[in-house]
Amino acid sequence: MGNVSYVVPSVHAYVSIGDPKKIGNTHSPEFAPQTATPEGHSALLNAAKAMAMTTVDLLSDLSLVDKSRSIHAEQMRKELGN
Repeated sequence: MGNVSYVVPSVHAYVSIGDPKKIGNTHSPEFAPQTATPEGHSALLNAAKAMAMTTVDLLSDLSLVDKSRSIHAEQMRKELGN
């Protein structure tokens, strides 16, 4: 994801389905069984809806795509010193 985000505007979202001190992050063995709980289903469904609606917003208003590209280019110029 890091390499991609240097080339195009990107979103790397995180999903919380409980206390990270108990469950860990999305790449931990403790996280997987939590996704099968009612809380996990709800959190993952909400995350999927948020990603889908972001896509709808971008496809419905292409000026948002242009704006995100412009912001991304400026951030990359600052970060890479160009």
